[in-house]
Amino acid sequence: MEKVLYVVPNASYKKGFLSSAAVNLVITNERVIAAHITKETIAKGKEKAGGITGYLAGLAGYSERYYKMEPSEILEETEENFVIPMADIKEVKIKTGDYEGGKMDELEIKGRRSIKFKADPGSMNVKKIKEAFKAAGVKVKGGGLFSI
Repeated sequence: MEKVLYVVPNASYKKGFLSSAAVNLVITNERVIAAHITKETIAKGKEKAGGITGYLAGLAGYSERYYKMEPSEILEETEENFVIPMADIKEVKIKTGDYEGGKMDELEIKGRRSIKFKADPGSMNVKKIKEAFKAAGVKVKGGGLFSI
């Protein structure tokens, strides 16, 4: 049975030459789902939890809800959402960013379709990402020895 292992909140990827999209990466034991953060998901987060908590939940694309949803529901949430099957992934590379240098955290999925996701420095939990991919049988490189 497919289950959500970890959610990487508020990442982005290049959609085209000058455009990018904000997504929550939902890692399951069978696939990675790129769940697009839309105006609707931000509004749901603000509505669900009021005040500053709601505002922050909205900005993160209301990502915590994915732990309670079926992966098929997540995929169907918007038509822009897409899947990368674990069987198509050869390896995952993680590079931690740095605030002072202005470098973003990076998670690159290499395989049939290679794609690079970026997030604010320090926002990707390298340890949990590695654990999730390892549980799904995918090799992860990088992230540093002392990453939390």
